[in-house]
Amino acid sequence: MARPYTPVDMERSTDRAAWALTHRAYPDYARFNTLRLPDKHQLDLRLDKEFYFKRWMLNLYVDVQNALPKRYGQRACLYQPRPSGVTGPSCRP
Repeated sequence: MARPYTPVDMERSTDRAAWALTHRAYPDYARFNTLRLPDKHQLDLRLDKEFYFKRWMLNLYVDVQNALPKRYGQRACLYQPRPSGVTGPSCRP
């Protein structure tokens, strides 16, 4: 089952006075954990080969992260701190 999240209260988060207090988006607690992120599957692969010599050892490896050819759609609108001077909620496509 996918991870739950709380959506952002866009009306309150886009209010300049409210934003000036915290500089972050406000969660919509009326809909606390009502939405879920889409299911995500990931396959990570790693191949290791060690070579031993008289006085030293060599370790070679190849690491592939997320080897599945799957693209995930829209992400949740997350509420997290933003650099100073940046306004509005932190919604990443």
